Amino acid sequence: MESKLPLGIMKQATMKLDSFITDINEMKEDSSLDKEDVEALGSISEVASAMEATLLNMVNKECDVDEFISESVQMDVIDEFPESTEEGDILDEEVE
Repeated sequence: MESKLPLGIMKQATMKLDSFITDINEMKEDSSLDKEDVEALGSISEVASAMEATLLNMVNKECDVDEFISESVQMDVIDEFPESTEEGDILDEEVE
């Protein structure tokens, strides 16, 4: 069956989201975080989980889970975190 969804890219996206969710949940366990930060990370995790579930529901309408799992994926190369910008250190910049 010909797929109308880009299953390889969707698999890569779900894999990245799953890794992201794992990292966020691991951060929530850090005892140095205050309650507000833990709650914010919880909200981030919930949103990312909903995003992943939405992608998987889209895939589920189109193909069998085994077909999706066996989909070949060429993972993107992830660039290193930028140390600085022209204006200075990226971690010194306020995010709005």
